[in-house]
Amino acid sequence: MSCRMPRLGPSRSVVAVVLTLACLFGPFGLAGATAESWQSRCDIEVLRQCGMPQSTANRLLRVVVDDRFSPAEARRVLDPLFSACQEGLPVAALADKLEEGLAKGVGPESLFHALDRRRQAYRFAYSLLVAEGGDGELPQAPLKDLVEALFAGVQRNELRALVREYPQAPLAMYGTAALATAYLRQIDFASQDLEAVISTGLRRQTLSPDWAFVSRAVVFLRQQDIGDPRIRRAAVQALENGEGVFRVLKRLGFTGRNLQGEATAESKPLENPSGE
Repeated sequence: MSCRMPRLGPSRSVVAVVLTLACLFGPFGLAGATAESWQSRCDIEVLRQCGMPQSTANRLLRVVVDDRFSPAEARRVLDPLFSACQEGLPVAALADKLEEGLAKGVGPESLFHALDRRRQAYRFAYSLLVAEGGDGELPQAPLKDLVEALFAGVQRNELRALVREYPQAPLAMYGTAALATAYLRQIDFASQDLEAVISTGLRRQTLSPDWAFVSRAVVFLRQQDIGDPRIRRAAVQALENGEGVFRVLKRLGFTGRNLQGEATAESKPLENPSGE
């Protein structure tokens, strides 16, 4: 694999050019450097300019030094990151997964395929948001949310339909809607109730980020013997009025404090700035 020019912003493009030229011609002017060792340095330096953290480079180099990966295998697992860089996708997000895989002892071939699947998911999410009016550099949050939703079981055709049906929604709300859909399905929230909640939030453009984790509220309310139809009605009312998830609890006789510190496997702790 040769060093390839990443698609970078203007502030980093000159640095990338210098690095790429150094990678192409460096071995001829450096005594004692092999083509293989120079190539490894080249790969890492170019990827660092694309956003790969130094910690990822250090962990990968350690794996090679410890003979867990050959240099060729190390370069192969970097290939999805190079492709992401060229496509303008967030390399740092893939680097996080690379570090995670290395820490878990995942083999090079399995790691390559896992990273490439995630890169393809990012490419799909990117194309979806660009098609809906995103121009220039897209915000990272909705991209990441869409990708996480895909890996949590939401289908691509569902995301296309969601975006097509509500073209005026802010980009960030597509990610929120996708995550909420994934997490609500994981707890078997009825399809008709789920659709009512998501469609209301997108139509009214009131799906604030906390709605991605409405599944936490549903789990808690079920434990209080409140059925899904009542939860759905309270959620729809809250969204119609531009309210957050904690207002769903309040409408059903509880406060946001009931949820503090009770994170589930499907979600993360909700924040309640108002203290309700």
